[in-house]
Amino acid sequence: MSTDFVSYVDLNLNEETVTPWDGTANPAFDPVEPGEYTLEVIDATIQQSKKGNPTLVVNYRVLSDGAMKGKECRSWYSLNNSQGSRGRLKQLVLAAGVVIDERGGFSAEALQGAQIQATIAHEDYPAVDKDGAAVTRTGVRVIKETAMPKAPLPATTGRGRHAAA
Repeated sequence: MSTDFVSYVDLNLNEETVTPWDGTANPAFDPVEPGEYTLEVIDATIQQSKKGNPTLVVNYRVLSDGAMKGKECRSWYSLNNSQGSRGRLKQLVLAAGVVIDERGGFSAEALQGAQIQATIAHEDYPAVDKDGAAVTRTGVRVIKETAMPKAPLPATTGRGRHAAA
């Protein structure tokens, strides 16, 4: 058998520390717990939803100290022209400090690296499993996006000069 592959995956699966997955749950994949967090936008891309609608998909990383630090989550923002969708999107864009141009648009790429404050909420929704049975799934939502608090200005003395440290 040849080891010449067109798409070769170089992960060194021969290491003794790499054991086959036994199918048990991995806590690393547990969702971010509900709460208030500082988040960083990893990336933001425009994609098509399962229903064929344009959607902004934003991937976040938790920066807040604690058990959730470093965990990632995703949020979907509808790009339809409804008042609610536009309001939700504007909340994110303003929180991230992204410039809205004269036409009312913005660059999705400009969100990358932005840090915001937000609430992570869990929301149950009906779904169908692979066998066609009705199930309830829990989705993670990023809501109430706000700008990071501004650092206080240094104290001044006299004619607007900063006090010596």
